[in-house]
Amino acid sequence: MRKRIGRSRAVWVIVGILIGMVLAGQWLDTPARAVATDRGTGFVVATGRLDENIEGLYVLDLTTGDLSGVMLNRQTITFSNRYTYNVLKDFEGATDPQFTMVTGLADLRRGPTGQIQPSDAVIYVAELTTGRVVAYSVPWSRSAQSAGKPFQGDFVRLDYTKFRAGGP
Repeated sequence: MRKRIGRSRAVWVIVGILIGMVLAGQWLDTPARAVATDRGTGFVVATGRLDENIEGLYVLDLTTGDLSGVMLNRQTITFSNRYTYNVLKDFEGATDPQFTMVTGLADLRRGPTGQIQPSDAVIYVAELTTGRVVAYSVPWSRSAQSAGKPFQGDFVRLDYTKFRAGGP
């Protein structure tokens, strides 16, 4: 009886190791998606995925409220896509605005392929005195990117919410 229990434990240990190796092999094939955000004295900078294997760089000027973005083109290896927007108009009533920014991921695509539509990136800008967070999308054209064509446009305001009571 003891030999039988000992053998079954050994079998289960071996089966567990094999299952673990198979699962680990599957998980290793899943790419890691990471973004970065940092803050300087007068600006916040963040990265966020535009599409598969390409990300954008976004900078929010804390003094002027200018949000700008660029994308490194895979064909020309230059910053070819440029995006701009002034966020101050979305935070009316903010006296001495105090901004911060992060990026997120969302599948908002609509419309026929090849036309300009939202990218995978969503940019969230929060302002302390109004207690608001505003979401912006980044216009994107996969076909223009593939052809190496530069694009220049504005970020698109999606929606806003309040994260705290008070403020205008």
